[in-house]
Amino acid sequence: MPDTHLGLVVFIAHETIVGDLKLIRVLHTADWHIGHTLRGYSRESEHLAVFDQLVKIVAEREVDVVLIAGDIFDSQNPSGEAQQLFYRTLGRLRSARPGIKIVVIAGNHDAASRLEAPSALLATLDMHVIGSVRRIHGNTVADRHLIPIHDASGHLCLNILAVSHPTAGCLMRPLLFVLFVVASFAAAL
Repeated sequence: MPDTHLGLVVFIAHETIVGDLKLIRVLHTADWHIGHTLRGYSRESEHLAVFDQLVKIVAEREVDVVLIAGDIFDSQNPSGEAQQLFYRTLGRLRSARPGIKIVVIAGNHDAASRLEAPSALLATLDMHVIGSVRRIHGNTVADRHLIPIHDASGHLCLNILAVSHPTAGCLMRPLLFVLFVVASFAAAL
């Protein structure tokens, strides 16, 4: 059952142990809409309160993966302050749980290229940003959408298939993309 705060949806996966296998703890959240105003009034204080709780949950529940699925910002052109709040929150999550893996997926409110701009830097911190389906010479580059999650001993425990909100440009060959991603996912198991 999800908890909801400020329209932000948070699903918390509880730790499960099956035999000797310890499963990965994933916190799934979406629809942050950072930068949203209500009748001209900033909602930043509400976002700060929610993000404080999110950081607390990540630390207390020893979350292994945070999946932020879409609508990080409320507009395609977020303010500098909204972007600072987002990146500061990512840093706080990482500080609360240094080994955490963070996956960010663009939604329909997000500008894919703006969200992906710092992806090379974020990758060094084990943060993955998927803004759009990448195509090279008309072919879909699906490998970047399959994000393996390993436990502390290096065993593969989970694959995240991160696909952003579809746009007309990335859906030129949707069936081939889906087949390729499914084949990649199956091969990774």
